[in-house]
Amino acid sequence: MAQIVEWLTASQVRYPLGALPVLHTLLETLQIRQIINRHCPTQADVDQGTVAIVLVLNRLMLPLYQITDWVGQTVLVAVLGVPAGKFNDGRLGRTALYPHLGAIWLESVGVGLQKTGVDLSVIFYDVTAFVTHGRYAESNLIDFGFAHNTPNTKRKRKLGLVAGRRGQRH
Repeated sequence: MAQIVEWLTASQVRYPLGALPVLHTLLETLQIRQIINRHCPTQADVDQGTVAIVLVLNRLMLPLYQITDWVGQTVLVAVLGVPAGKFNDGRLGRTALYPHLGAIWLESVGVGLQKTGVDLSVIFYDVTAFVTHGRYAESNLIDFGFAHNTPNTKRKRKLGLVAGRRGQRH
């Protein structure tokens, strides 16, 4: 009996899942691959969106290292239908999203807002400033400038908050 079980299980494909099902589903729900492919078309064997999905998933789960080996050990090979060898350093290096990041981000946020039903009919925005003391000359966050509740001669950190109202989804 043990030999039969060993024979049956030896032919099964096993992949460690970890957080991949949740993370991949989230990226698919947000249509990240399709959005990237719309903005960054390519004639390559593996489209830019698929490469970006693999890079994002890898960065969320592990340091950016030996991606080809990592993909080959995950369920992504079966889910994406792309052999692990296609995610070599050369292909990863040709993924050129930078000129399109603004458009990709805006479209991704738009899809996320639609999918979650966030009501943007009312937006609340508030800004405040905190006066700071100490050595902040090298800080990009602390600077002089106008804030209605602080003197112009003091270093300060400004913070803004944007919130929507809770209510019915449209």
